[in-house]
Amino acid sequence: KNGHRKIGIICGLPDSLHTQNRLLGYQKALYDSAILYNPNLVMYGNWERESGYNLCGPLVEKGVTAIFCNNDEMACGAIDYCNEHGIFVGKDLSIVGFDNREIGEVVRPKLSTVSLPLFEIGQKATEIILSMISGTYSSKEHHLRIECSVIERDSVCRI
Repeated sequence: KNGHRKIGIICGLPDSLHTQNRLLGYQKALYDSAILYNPNLVMYGNWERESGYNLCGPLVEKGVTAIFCNNDEMACGAIDYCNEHGIFVGKDLSIVGFDNREIGEVVRPKLSTVSLPLFEIGQKATEIILSMISGTYSSKEHHLRIECSVIERDSVCRI
């Protein structure tokens, strides 16, 4: 919605289910916005801040205007890279994380992120376990979706 068309992604480890699901979400969001998926804009890290730092530069060199990171730690590393290289996050480049960790509130600029509804996930899991124990579990409840939300802070700009 902010006009970005060249969006890179810094993923976690390639064999991680979380990485695979978040990459699919990224691909679906591109498709839904009529943006062609470019595998050259996909970088794989290790979930650590340092990998976000190390992978931000190659994406910037490829001309991305926005970077989606598979977790907030790597997003903070990408912000570190930008801060050290004169790139103004939230003005020159947009960065979004995932997880809504506390670090997103203290990094500068404050990190926009995707928030996982952890309480609701735990609550629903508990309800399912209790229904299994009581014998009232229905297999149709096996696949549930609980929506995430985007928390917009200062790390995103409109182009």
